[in-house]
Amino acid sequence: MNEELKLYDSAYNCPLSVYIDVVCDDNLEKLIISGNPSREMLEAAKGKLTQEFSELSGDTETEIFFEEARNYFQKRNTVLGIELSSRLIAAGKYKEAVDYLSRNGIDSPVPDNDQQAGQLIKRLNIKIKNLSVKLLEAKKRYESLQGKGEKPTRRYYNRLLVILSTCEAIKIQLDRNKLLLSEFAEYIHLFNEYQQQLKSMRNERKH
Repeated sequence: MNEELKLYDSAYNCPLSVYIDVVCDDNLEKLIISGNPSREMLEAAKGKLTQEFSELSGDTETEIFFEEARNYFQKRNTVLGIELSSRLIAAGKYKEAVDYLSRNGIDSPVPDNDQQAGQLIKRLNIKIKNLSVKLLEAKKRYESLQGKGEKPTRRYYNRLLVILSTCEAIKIQLDRNKLLLSEFAEYIHLFNEYQQQLKSMRNERKH
């Protein structure tokens, strides 16, 4: 009996320590609670977490970046999945291939013979060609935004935790091992709001 698949795929169930391992070290296996997910599932979970984090923390620039990243990796994984299915069909593994296509949102009956298999491969090759054009466009957008910032480091998150812990509006010693990602994002949002209030007060005093 297969173990039930469970992932850390929401900011409301993912510990901050797990998220840091994933984004800093690309350790996608940390997202697995139980089961045996595919690489595509783990990439999708990572994309969902980063997008939720940017939305909850109010970082619009990061939100745009991760949306483009999610879009690019989704398209890339779809193309890779269809290419794999095509190779499985060529190897005579029809049912395996159709199951894989179904997971990528492509419905197809299992071929009954070599002729039907050949027709399916042709159809998949056309789909790969069309998707590859969109994939290239998504890659260009992703890379153009990627060049604007560096990959976050553990030091970056350590410094953030220290800054948040010493903020007058928070005044709590934050521990990465006890925080959920959603809680961390809310503290960042609170910190940014507090800084904006201080800025407004300083501007008022000048007038």
